[in-house]
Amino acid sequence: MPEPVDKVDLEARKRAARIIHEKFMKVLNDVLESKPPVLEIPKRTLSNVRFDPEKGILVMGEEKIRREFLNMGESRKFMQTLLMASIIYQALVENEYPTIRDLYYRGKHTIVYRDLKGRKREENTWDEQAESDAAIRDVEVYTGLLREDMLILSKEKGKVVGRMTIRSGGDVIDLSRMGHGAYAIESTPDLIEFLDVDAEFVLVVEKDAVFQQLHRIKFWDKYRALLVTGAGQPDRATRRFVRRLNEELGLPVYILTDSIPEDEVVVVRDLATGLVHVAPIGELFEANFTPGVPRERIELPIEVPSWNPVTGRVEWTPVGYIYRHYVETELVEIETKGRGTLRVTKGHSLFAFRDGRIQVVQAKDIQPGDYILVADKIPEFPEIYDRISFKSILLDVEKNIKVKSENGKEIIVVGAGKVGIPAELFLDEDIAWLMGLYTAEGSTAYDRYLTISLGKHEEDKLERIIKILIDKLNVKPYIFDREDKQEYRIWISSSTIYEAFKRLGLLGNSRSKKIPEIIFNAPFKVKLAYIKGLIDGDGSLDKYGNIIYATRSQVLMKQLVILLLSLGVNPSVTLNKEDYIIRIGKTPAKTPPEIYQYITGKRQNVRVKGLPTDPTFSIPINNKMKKLLIKLMNDGKISYKPTQKRISKQKLRRVRQLAGYLPDDYEIITEGDLALVRVKEVRRVKYKGYVYDFAVPGTNSFVANDGLVYHNSDPYGWYIYSVFKVGSIQLSYESERLATPRARFLGVSMSDIFGGRGKRAYLSERERRNFIIRAKDLDIRRARELMRYSWFRSPGWRRELRLFLQKKAKLEIEALASKGLRFLADVYIPEKIETGDWLD
Repeated sequence: MPEPVDKVDLEARKRAARIIHEKFMKVLNDVLESKPPVLEIPKRTLSNVRFDPEKGILVMGEEKIRREFLNMGESRKFMQTLLMASIIYQALVENEYPTIRDLYYRGKHTIVYRDLKGRKREENTWDEQAESDAAIRDVEVYTGLLREDMLILSKEKGKVVGRMTIRSGGDVIDLSRMGHGAYAIESTPDLIEFLDVDAEFVLVVEKDAVFQQLHRIKFWDKYRALLVTGAGQPDRATRRFVRRLNEELGLPVYILTDSIPEDEVVVVRDLATGLVHVAPIGELFEANFTPGVPRERIELPIEVPSWNPVTGRVEWTPVGYIYRHYVETELVEIETKGRGTLRVTKGHSLFAFRDGRIQVVQAKDIQPGDYILVADKIPEFPEIYDRISFKSILLDVEKNIKVKSENGKEIIVVGAGKVGIPAELFLDEDIAWLMGLYTAEGSTAYDRYLTISLGKHEEDKLERIIKILIDKLNVKPYIFDREDKQEYRIWISSSTIYEAFKRLGLLGNSRSKKIPEIIFNAPFKVKLAYIKGLIDGDGSLDKYGNIIYATRSQVLMKQLVILLLSLGVNPSVTLNKEDYIIRIGKTPAKTPPEIYQYITGKRQNVRVKGLPTDPTFSIPINNKMKKLLIKLMNDGKISYKPTQKRISKQKLRRVRQLAGYLPDDYEIITEGDLALVRVKEVRRVKYKGYVYDFAVPGTNSFVANDGLVYHNSDPYGWYIYSVFKVGSIQLSYESERLATPRARFLGVSMSDIFGGRGKRAYLSERERRNFIIRAKDLDIRRARELMRYSWFRSPGWRRELRLFLQKKAKLEIEALASKGLRFLADVYIPEKIETGDWLD
């Protein structure tokens, strides 16, 4: 047995071994007392992560999972956690230094046993390192020890140089005497002893190349600093080392580090009124922009549905600003299987699911066969309108308006008509159903009359329409029995109702009809009644019981999809020649039972013989997921065919329950309000006109079109700052030890480039042209976890993020170094620190 090299190691080993022994002895005592052994472990999922504003870091929530040995669904994970704890404990007491990979191999073996029927069985402790890594994390959160505390080693990544001496492994090391190299921050940074420091601050440099340049000119010596790099995204050891420098030594820490066309439908909520608007973006906001101005941004008090990867949910999120600019370019037209066709500018980003990972991909790089993210649910819409005030709607009509009283009720009349309609009407299910039926089957005549056509077999609907018109709208319609066409034509010869329907937004031809705004803001049952009216007019049930609705209006199709998503229904869309076909699935996974029964009048019965598996929103299986599924299949826990290429979200939930984890980003898809649709075709189309974009600080995405999740771009260096400052979402249990909440962002910020608000611009116009580059896909992809966070919502950060979204360009720190290394070292960094020009 090797002896520990110094007392620090020995004390660390004793402490870690003691804690592991105490925690797991409780399990052993349960067994000795004939109690079912149980491990209660904090839940390590995205849904159990929250930002603690007082501490300024990400922390785990209070949810826990119970690993019960006698529970068949949990016994495997129970065994793996105990096995890993025993291996780590043995390494501690035997003075060994295992790596994560070592632990995987030490625990990987096959258990041979006989079942109750005497048959020989084999069970692997684990197959993939993902399983053993998950067991290490379980030991960490169960014991409160980080793997560094347990002397588990990992590859050294971070480096430090500066005016400081430390003791490591029994040796005294002068960090100012490292030659052209630097001290590699060890895997166990808590074992480093700080002996002497002559530094005034810590400068963390994102990129190793800039770190080396600053080191070569001895920036750290001239400005009495400690220079640190994580060489990109920092590892745990570097983050812990920086936290200790800030916490124990009190050193300040500084971290140096396109659009949719006007006819695309968006969803916004007015913060002043609470009203939801679902309409083409140009129609909603054109009046807010200055006519003829080619580029302009405006700020309005609105929110949009936005996907929040922290919670996995689609939530209402404030919009920083709306940006509009004029272009003559090609748009990317992406046809999907399940959510129709969308058009975006080439540089606008979408979320794609590639090889098990959610990636930010520019539209120009989307390929047929890709899977892109859509929402399968959005926040509920408000219930503001329960009445229709025809009086207020019609007061601005440029015709003679008369208001009179009949039988104690106020009546309003337009023009020369004698018969009026109620000045105010209760918005009930009958009125909403009539509006939905008119949207589907109605038309106009002579710009003053309304007509509705019904088949001869629809007499029940005819009677209901007549009753609603007479009893609630005070109008008696004319009915024409058209034997030659086997239909009834309902003729409503009231200019008052014509103008009222026009003002409500109900008029239009088959290609231009829309859902009235009042419906989006009506009570739940009223929304359902309107949808039922649509279905009763132009809908049907297929042989499997799925609800099918057809329309030729693209805007109506997208509005209906959005409305259904707000009700918890996940519809699909296909194009059949000129008709958009919206399919509302029969299964509870697609449509809540109460909604299906309301629309069809029938109860859900999902066990229909011959009902096919719906692949529309299924999720592609990568190699890691395939291995996990095969493992569960071999264990007899699930049914699976190795030739199967896709899996449903519902089955993934079952896999998560059985295995205790999901690889890669499958967990985000499974737990959140997300679905995937496959790209069928990608085309380029010429476009000349305005395009619009939302800047959504905080979540960096917005849901529009017919449920597509759009992305806004941001620079990668800000993401690095976020990891240092508040911690990692996936490893939030580390934050108390590894995050540095008092860290400050020193640069490079967008205002450094362009100035403004009395701030100096560090680049001339010529230098901007030379140094500024467009944000690349890699930067966007790596930075997708940035602007959704609440700690980026200070006024300073909001200004920087807005400016970035406007310019859609970036400046790398190397560009400032190219301006002259002395400029970076002797002007830029010292001046920003001295003047307090950082972001917090």
